[in-house]
Amino acid sequence: MKLNFSTVLGSALVTTGFVSMMAASAVAAPTAGTCSITDVLLGNTPATACEGAFEGNDTGAQSTLLGDLNGGMFSSFVDAGTTWTLGAKSDDAGSWLLAENGTTDSNKPYNGEWNLLNAISGGTFVLSLKSNTYYSAYLFQGIDFATTGLEGLFNTIGVAVNKGRGQDLSHASIFVASGGPIVDPTPVPEPATLLGLAVVGGGLSLRRRKSASC
Repeated sequence: MKLNFSTVLGSALVTTGFVSMMAASAVAAPTAGTCSITDVLLGNTPATACEGAFEGNDTGAQSTLLGDLNGGMFSSFVDAGTTWTLGAKSDDAGSWLLAENGTTDSNKPYNGEWNLLNAISGGTFVLSLKSNTYYSAYLFQGIDFATTGLEGLFNTIGVAVNKGRGQDLSHASIFVASGGPIVDPTPVPEPATLLGLAVVGGGLSLRRRKSASC
């Protein structure tokens, strides 16, 4: 039977398209990761706390992150008077926040480097990492930049994951806090410390009495 060339070509194209669709469907889509405070380091200092991953955008008109921050996210770590503002995005021209993808080693989470061009007053901020269609937020509280420096590392395993690996960073965003961190209560001394303080206090009292009787 003699086949028309156009018929053969059409069949080949249909078959190729079908195979391509099957191959595409076999590639698993990235899923949300679960953040960890060690996903992001500033110097050798890990984040204080983290939240995520969340689906959506961390900035822009459709984002809820800024509202969530001002609505009480990380309220266990910062006081009720804290308000947040978007400070910088790594993909904005002239940004003072820089972040770039690093290794593509298939045996490791996706790593990259980030750094600030200037210190942040008060040392409390949130770094958000956006990867694929997800983002996670990392709180840094009361950072002493003289100790940590302005450079750090990140991985996106806590943001978007595919086959056990973090995905490329889309961008990083930084949110700056106004207001102060919660002041930790004065630690309660151990019993031995209390005994020592009592002895010292008794000795001072006895010395005062002797001085007064002279």
